[in-house]
Amino acid sequence: MPGLAGLVNAAGMVFSSTNAALTEVYGNLGVKADFNDIDNGNCGPYAGYLAVKGWDFCTGVGSIRGKNGK
Repeated sequence: MPGLAGLVNAAGMVFSSTNAALTEVYGNLGVKADFNDIDNGNCGPYAGYLAVKGWDFCTGVGSIRGKNGK
């Protein structure tokens, strides 16, 4: 999540805590303009986790599309 924290701050939205910043990030998960949801693949042959729609252990919130909406 360091990359997302950097984007949140670069967008000019400085929060009082990490929890507040992450609440903003997770609140935007369904916004297609903000995130590319990676929903296919796995974390490797021995990890046992699959990428699924929404948050998952492999890709987290997915890849970001820039600082808009953060």
